[in-house]
Amino acid sequence: DGCLRKRPSGASGLSSITPAAAKRKKRKKVTFASVVEVTEYARCLGGGGGIPSDGSLVALGLGEAVRTIEEPLAPEAPAAPIQRAPLTAAGLAARAAAARAAAAAAAAGGEEEEDEEDDDGVMSVPRADRVRLLKAAMGAAAYERQWKEQRVELRKVTASRRRSLAATDDMQLMPSSLEEARARAALVALEAAGVEIEEAPLVPPPKKRRRVSVGGR
Repeated sequence: DGCLRKRPSGASGLSSITPAAAKRKKRKKVTFASVVEVTEYARCLGGGGGIPSDGSLVALGLGEAVRTIEEPLAPEAPAAPIQRAPLTAAGLAARAAAARAAAAAAAAGGEEEEDEEDDDGVMSVPRADRVRLLKAAMGAAAYERQWKEQRVELRKVTASRRRSLAATDDMQLMPSSLEEARARAALVALEAAGVEIEEAPLVPPPKKRRRVSVGGR
């Protein structure tokens, strides 16, 4: 009848691989070169505009590019499980005491005592090591000169962040229902569009239920 029919598997020595399987075999794979290009930057005080998360006034950053070299690609290391000690009443009390001490030190105009580990679990470089690395890279005289200029700005930024965290004027709790979340989203959309809106409760009023009599009662 002139129509083409698929031959059975193995007929005339033809392969039994389907077009879909052949397409999967031809897919490109991502590979990495055995040698990578690495750009080395000079250490710089306040490089990149970063603010230390430990409350100190010494920001270790990167300056200008120094050189570009090629290094062999490091083998992938197995992921180590993160082990954290369980929180206890004593641990929470110690954290609260440390927070109060840091706030008192900041209010007195000094630097807060830094933690060895940040909130996200990343180990930070201690302040003493940061100072040593920066002085070795920049020179002691250049470090002292720039630090005197930058510490004033860092004090202002950290104080502003502290006031922002303590402010409760524009703080809202999580919505307690889908209707409240939608009402908040509608207010935000109007505000973004520049529409003036009056103060109104974020929670819409409950819908009135209509009673239906059954059996003529």
